[in-house]
Amino acid sequence: MPKLPDPTLFPQSPGGELSGTIIPGAKRAEGGIFETIKKEPDKTRLSNKPGGDDAVSEDSEPSVSKKYRQGSPPPISDIKPSPFRFAAPLLIALFLGLLGFVVTRFVILPRLRPPIITLTYWGLWEPDTVAKPAIDKYESSHPNIKINYQMQSKQEYRERLQSALARGEGPDIFRLHNSWMPMLAGELAPAPAEILSFDEFSRTFYPAAVSDLVRQNAPVAVPLMTDGLGLFVNNDLMAATTSAVPVNWDDFRKVAFALTVRDERGAIVRSGAAMGTTNNITHWPDILAILMLQNSVDLKKPDAAIDAQGRNLGADALRYFTIFTKEDRIWDESMPQDVTAFATGKVAMILAPSWQVHEILAQNSKLDFSIHEIPQLTSQRKINWAGYWADAVFRQSKHPKESWEFLKYLSSPEALQLMYTEAAKIRPFGEPYPRRDMADTLKTAKYVAPFITQAESAKSWYMNSRTFDNGINDEIISYYNDAINSIHQKKAEPEQVIATVAKGVEQVLTKYGINK
Repeated sequence: MPKLPDPTLFPQSPGGELSGTIIPGAKRAEGGIFETIKKEPDKTRLSNKPGGDDAVSEDSEPSVSKKYRQGSPPPISDIKPSPFRFAAPLLIALFLGLLGFVVTRFVILPRLRPPIITLTYWGLWEPDTVAKPAIDKYESSHPNIKINYQMQSKQEYRERLQSALARGEGPDIFRLHNSWMPMLAGELAPAPAEILSFDEFSRTFYPAAVSDLVRQNAPVAVPLMTDGLGLFVNNDLMAATTSAVPVNWDDFRKVAFALTVRDERGAIVRSGAAMGTTNNITHWPDILAILMLQNSVDLKKPDAAIDAQGRNLGADALRYFTIFTKEDRIWDESMPQDVTAFATGKVAMILAPSWQVHEILAQNSKLDFSIHEIPQLTSQRKINWAGYWADAVFRQSKHPKESWEFLKYLSSPEALQLMYTEAAKIRPFGEPYPRRDMADTLKTAKYVAPFITQAESAKSWYMNSRTFDNGINDEIISYYNDAINSIHQKKAEPEQVIATVAKGVEQVLTKYGINK
């Protein structure tokens, strides 16, 4: 066991403490009591200068409160604040703020915001440039609704549409002809009454739309236009005669005869009117249908109407239509297609819908012509033709309510005016408005006005030309086509052929469930 040092080796003070002088340069062993001290001049002695006991001579070392010895930590009061002392709190606050934004933006708000709904919309005639402004405006006020507008080809459109609907893969919204109701009615979602009631629909749209597009007191489609037949007149040719624009069918025949020019061989050089054939009159089915309707023929049973003199009214309508070719020789099968003949000045009058104006002006932009209301059988009972397109909602759509809300907007004055304006940028005018409360805006419009004034008295049936439906229209039209060809080629009498037509019409109507 190590021995303690002999205390006698170290002088002690009377109190027992170690005393003596530390030998300069002395070193203590590691772990011992002494440390190496460099001997410095004694500067700790107090002076007798004023200031009392606390005063220090100029040669003495400053007080610890003002200076600190080299190697000792400075007092807290002498430490300068760090310029970065607020950095950590700011970074923490910034991080928490960013975290809150991210959570709110990508977690909380998406849960509170309605989900995005995309509605697929099959259009037919209007390019995207016409539909886009109205769609953009709707989307801006309905940020959770996106409209996927797809313009379809007219070729086999009805078959492609019906096949897609049958597979349950149809678009949410689609364009259809007013005469296609028997073929598609089972695929249509009725409008919710809170969005578009029957009463509102009846007040807003023309009678033909109410008759065509309503099932069980609920609208199943909405028209975005109206159209029918107008009387197109070459103003220069009409002015060369003393005749006025005809307002009845008797005058129409007389004026047409007066305007017809033949060469020395009797061949037609210029026709007064395109009437009587099926191969070169674009809208002959519509013309024949309106002749029958004005003559009080029930188109479901075209051979059944007999007047007091025993005349078959359906046969009379066929006789009048074909007399222009068969007897008057005003028109024949050698003439160009009626629209082209009118654009090139080879026929003075034709009957056609409003959209043929675009085709005529495309062929001859300098042609001076006007459009008038079609002739009537009697001025006391006006009946005009309605043939138009409408939009409907697919019964199996996942979003029928949203689809109908969009259709309600599309049929509003605001949206209709937007589309009309855009269409007028690429063609002479847009679609004639289908709303009664917008009639005054087009009653003086060039080319369009007659179709608006006729709309209140217009009727429709399944004899619409150029719907490309390969269905109810084309099937019924084919029976009338055979009847007219029999009158011309086989010298058949109208009374004979109308009976055959009636049987064919009955079969078609039965096929599409109309006679049930």
